[in-house]
Amino acid sequence: MKLALQIALGIILATLVLWGIALGLTAGVAWWTAEQLNRQIVEQREQESAKQAERQRAEALAKRAEAERKHAAAVRERQAREARLAHQREQNQLLHAFREQYKPPDDCLNPPTESRWVECVDHRRKAKTEFMQQQAMLKSMREPIKIGN
Repeated sequence: MKLALQIALGIILATLVLWGIALGLTAGVAWWTAEQLNRQIVEQREQESAKQAERQRAEALAKRAEAERKHAAAVRERQAREARLAHQREQNQLLHAFREQYKPPDDCLNPPTESRWVECVDHRRKAKTEFMQQQAMLKSMREPIKIGN
């Protein structure tokens, strides 16, 4: 009986040891799995954070590029407007200069016939065209010659 009791006690003890080992292994596997999951979660968060930071950088660059594009467009528009105004002023000055120097023939001040009126208008048009061509030639002579760009 003593031997049977020792065998039973040995079996119980072996079972407890095996159960302990099994529980230890299960706990170890559970811990390792939890660590892997935590590591993956941390990596995913870091990746998402990096993606979000990259999106924010891209948005900031896009906003900056848009602001620069708008600024450049505004500068071009302002320069074009200034160029139009300068051209208009120049044209007004030329027109004023033409009016100052143009002296119509005496009979064109009050043309007696319609055909003479047409001739007077044609005379004025030719004189204005010639004046404008002379002014353009003088202007081109005053401007420096541009070579290349």
